[in-house]
Amino acid sequence: MLLLTGHRAVLPMIRAAVCFLAVGGLLYLAGCNPPADDKAQNALPYLGQEIRVAVPAGWGFKVLWEAQLEEWAARTGAKPELVEVDMTDGSGPLLKAEGAPQLIILPWTRRGELLVNRQLSALPPDALVESKLSWDDLFHGLRERQAQIDTGPGLIPISSPVLVCYYRSDLLEKAGLKPPQTWDDYQTLLDQLETWAPGLTAAEPWSPEFRATMFLARAIPYVKSSGQYSIFFNVEDGAPFIASPGFVKGLEGAQAALKKLSPDVLKLDPVACRNLVVGGKAALAIGLENGPVAGGFNLAATTPPAEKTVAAVQRADAVAIGFCRLPGAAQAFDTTSNEWLPVDNQAANFVTLTGFAGLCAAVPTGTKPEQASAALNLLAALLLDEGTAFPPGAKSLCRESQTLDAASWTGKDLSAAEAGKYVGVVGQSLRDRQQASELPVPGHVEFRAALTKGLTSCLESGQPPAEALTAVAAEWQEILKKIGAADVLSSYRSALGLSRRESL
Repeated sequence: MLLLTGHRAVLPMIRAAVCFLAVGGLLYLAGCNPPADDKAQNALPYLGQEIRVAVPAGWGFKVLWEAQLEEWAARTGAKPELVEVDMTDGSGPLLKAEGAPQLIILPWTRRGELLVNRQLSALPPDALVESKLSWDDLFHGLRERQAQIDTGPGLIPISSPVLVCYYRSDLLEKAGLKPPQTWDDYQTLLDQLETWAPGLTAAEPWSPEFRATMFLARAIPYVKSSGQYSIFFNVEDGAPFIASPGFVKGLEGAQAALKKLSPDVLKLDPVACRNLVVGGKAALAIGLENGPVAGGFNLAATTPPAEKTVAAVQRADAVAIGFCRLPGAAQAFDTTSNEWLPVDNQAANFVTLTGFAGLCAAVPTGTKPEQASAALNLLAALLLDEGTAFPPGAKSLCRESQTLDAASWTGKDLSAAEAGKYVGVVGQSLRDRQQASELPVPGHVEFRAALTKGLTSCLESGQPPAEALTAVAAEWQEILKKIGAADVLSSYRSALGLSRRESL
């Protein structure tokens, strides 16, 4: 009786629940379901966002990226536009108020101009994760040194070539010799070249266009000790360090090397030097790979690569090629203590020169967060999609994942084993936190021109190294006055990841 009574008491409650569910279902079907427009919004995360991307004119980005941009637009709902900008040296401001882009792809050599007045923004942390820009996939030293600005990660590497030492491994092994660890070791190999590589030469890229870069690559192991920031300029007062003992030592070494080399090296670029080893004419060379596609690497970084061509080379028979990092130094001059410091617990003080060529991407200051998110999503799609086409020289080895396909980064005339060794050396160079980016300041062209002039006086006319670099330092002081010493210092500190110095 109690059970029956309880059961009857429950029936009204069940009927009420059924009615509630029925009414709720009708309401759901009638319109409580999210409208179709909301579904579209969820499927197209950047619906209606207009994204303008500034790219270097003359490279062919608009043609090469047309299909990828259309596919990305259909997938995200955004409206991307590529705007070609003349980024050659002396072409004027990279960013203008009218039609300001939300993303800019620019040469490393011109970033200093944008760092002066904080025209570049730090990247939002959520854009660095593996599913987006995959920041941790970049070589450690590259992302911790070259890619930083004073406010954090701010420059996304697209290409960042480095110089590598090529050598005839078959001849070195036969003579019982080892690849050079220091520039002194390298000079010894040059002095004994006729003994271990009779009839062959050695090559370094000392053409006028590349002369400043070759010198800096040689000199910086004598200049930058571990933990030292001041390399080209004093980070405290902006004074030039180009005539300091470390740079003088580097130029003395270059002068000694050129006495053992053919005068032709004063006309060679890195790819031409590389070709001399591959072609069996040189046993030792400083150079780099320009990829499997014929044509020269865009070493100037501001000139369209189509304007540079390199003749194909015929691989010599019975030639085995090895690779190692550019040599280091047994000691470095510390400008703070004004003394030479020995290298502790390692073979040499290795320092990688970066930023002399190649491209990076950045988000200009003032870009709205939602636009920055869309722009970086587009960049990630272009950078990390293996199907995206890049102009020759526009993309180089920057990431750990890229080392898995070594042949993508080397000439077809290298064997698979040689390609793997080359990629390994580039990765080793860019993982190292000991890096120095070539003059990341406004006036990059003017400072380089003055340096090239001084180097030519020394290497071609015989002016003593210390005297030549003292003259360069005097010209740099005049350039600082013209541009503004405070602006150069502010940009330089920002490129080193240091807090800005607004005034002197």
